[in-house]
Amino acid sequence: MLQPRSTITGGLVYRLGLIKPLENLMLFGELFSCNIFYIEADKLPSGGQESIYRIMLNDQGDLKTFL
Repeated sequence: MLQPRSTITGGLVYRLGLIKPLENLMLFGELFSCNIFYIEADKLPSGGQESIYRIMLNDQGDLKTFL
């Protein structure tokens, strides 16, 4: 998932409720790969990467990153 050289940029916990799939997730970006990741804000991991998930953008059925 995250590469050996990673830079986490930004981060927020989404709780507005306007975008239901993002509700209660902590969102953050990774600078080198231009990926967006999330973890469950109310179930923070105690270590490791197994709880970190990547968000893919849907471009008319074609999944893409910001890059």
